[in-house]
Amino acid sequence: MKRIGFIGTGWTDIGQIKSFKKSGLIPQAIFSRSLQKAQKIADKYGILEVYTDWKDLIKSEKVDLISIVVPTWLHSDIIEYVREFDKHFICEAPFMSVAEAVDLIDNKKESNLEIIDYELRFTPHFRKVKEIIASNYIGKIISFDFKYENNFALDNDVLWDWSNDASLGGGYLRLVGGHFIDLAHWLFGEVGKIIHSEFDFSYKERIGKQGNREKITADDYALIKMQYTNEIRGKILVSQMSDKENDLHFLIEGTNGKIKINSLNELYIKNEKHGSFRKIDLAYDQSLFTGFDDNLFSIGTYFLGKDIIKYFKNGDYNFPTLEDALKNQKIIDEAYKTLPKND
Repeated sequence: MKRIGFIGTGWTDIGQIKSFKKSGLIPQAIFSRSLQKAQKIADKYGILEVYTDWKDLIKSEKVDLISIVVPTWLHSDIIEYVREFDKHFICEAPFMSVAEAVDLIDNKKESNLEIIDYELRFTPHFRKVKEIIASNYIGKIISFDFKYENNFALDNDVLWDWSNDASLGGGYLRLVGGHFIDLAHWLFGEVGKIIHSEFDFSYKERIGKQGNREKITADDYALIKMQYTNEIRGKILVSQMSDKENDLHFLIEGTNGKIKINSLNELYIKNEKHGSFRKIDLAYDQSLFTGFDDNLFSIGTYFLGKDIIKYFKNGDYNFPTLEDALKNQKIIDEAYKTLPKND
């Protein structure tokens, strides 16, 4: 089995370590600038190696695969260092710019796994959706509407961090919307143009960790509408300033029917000849995902881990790449040209 080292303690602790461990990967090492935080997570998951310097984690001879889950502005530097030690990696996207993504592609290691962590592609839900679209069951795709809303940013007591700073790669379109942009690319093809984009902010500033007030320059709400080269129209909305606690919906419309996924992770399809929606049995072990873990991102991470193990056994390769990240980065950068100042 392959041993994985985690650089970061946010999403890694919330969902990634558990999901990868369930899939059969071995959590070997964890990095945090705080030794106390790193040790707490290590004790929680039985992780043997603890680091307060991410470079030392990368150098560890017992780590085969690096998971990079850190602020956007650090992604590129860590990738380049991982490459120096000829190791595989999984990295969150996006990057700081199209130019940065291009530079990473120009210097990539063809002999190693360099995976971009678009885990939604790996869920049984969206693999089934892709299969249904290919079968023409709902006819030619006309439009889609992807929406994720929660109220995380409405709490004024939450402290300011890098995700509130656009210059550091913060913003909800980058951090969450990018997953849906990739999903749409994977399902529907190339974007022709952005028709409309709009952004909003929950507050003008928040209290920082040092007690000072820090300006919020990154979006808490983003809506983009796109026209695809195959005439499909799509809408992606991500918001953490909604009155809804945790609402995730996907709707795809075709000439002969519809596909939808609701916030309970249930997949339904409707063909106009057969009347109402019917639920699709996705045939995976749902008992693996309970409580907070029962979300599409954790589920996708588990199945991504399964595919990584398959790769090391037989060489099958079908992972999101830096080239995929570049496609999505172009959309993100173009949309952010309309980001207003939060005055």
